[in-house]
Amino acid sequence: LYQDDQDFKLNEVLDFVGVLCKDPALARFQDDDDFMAEENAATTHLAASDALAAEYLLLQLLSRVHSRPEPIALGALSLNLTGCPSNQTTPQNSNADDSPEKLSAYTQCLSKLLQAVLPQTKVLPLSIANLNSARYAPKKDYAKNILQSGQLQLADGTHLLVDETLIQTGQLQESGVANFQALKNLIEQQKVAYDFEYYQMDMPADLPVVTLSAGKSLLPADIVLPVRATRDAACELPTEAELAQLRVYLAVARHMDHSIPESTSKAIESHLVTARQNNAKLTEKDFHRWLTLVRLASLSFGEAELTLQRWEHIQQMESTREERLRVC
Repeated sequence: LYQDDQDFKLNEVLDFVGVLCKDPALARFQDDDDFMAEENAATTHLAASDALAAEYLLLQLLSRVHSRPEPIALGALSLNLTGCPSNQTTPQNSNADDSPEKLSAYTQCLSKLLQAVLPQTKVLPLSIANLNSARYAPKKDYAKNILQSGQLQLADGTHLLVDETLIQTGQLQESGVANFQALKNLIEQQKVAYDFEYYQMDMPADLPVVTLSAGKSLLPADIVLPVRATRDAACELPTEAELAQLRVYLAVARHMDHSIPESTSKAIESHLVTARQNNAKLTEKDFHRWLTLVRLASLSFGEAELTLQRWEHIQQMESTREERLRVC
């Protein structure tokens, strides 16, 4: 903080900790290597009686961008939960399109849980009115010489919950189309284009996105999953002790080091070759998704190395998900 060579990034969240002590030798923090939460405890509270949706959501909560070989943001994982109910009526006395009353009960319940276990979250109500009136991408105001903030100008690690159940028939204006494109680009590339009027500058982001929709979303997603069960409107949070355990579990698992043993890498490579031979429709995007999922599955179990057991588990999950998509 007090050095001249500090390199702070745009939208970066900084924690400043001060220790007041007469004896500097005592001003030290102890390391705690205990893994204080279990994967089963997390999935129990995230399940909403749909175990498959719970596990995909858990893996998505652990996702983060860990490298950027252009144009790919490796580690990012977007999730679209379909079949989510919307509110039958909306309050007539509220003009604020992002008012909590207008969010579906399902969105409010999930948002309440995510806010209780994650450091940073944001709910984005996706409606025609919101798209047309809000500013998603930051824009430079040269008259005031300030950068006007946008809905997508968020600190890395912020989980974005998009409620698409609010979408109804309507006309998107030019600003609405631009906002929708900005959100689409964020999901696909993990970048936000800052508008400097004479040019646009893409800023790298790390914002995991969960989209809730009635049918398949208008937005892209790495994982599309029909939800088989929904939470009750009056959902109950876990106890504070359980929430504390979940917070530690997610924080530790999300930032664990991870590696792939050579023998496992060769076995997976062989599986990918066989999968492509059996299904010519598989693309590089599918392979990236599988590798991202299996990495996150390993982290969810507190494992620093990828194993074939986790690979087979992810293949089973994906098979079950594809079956749901076929019958829906």
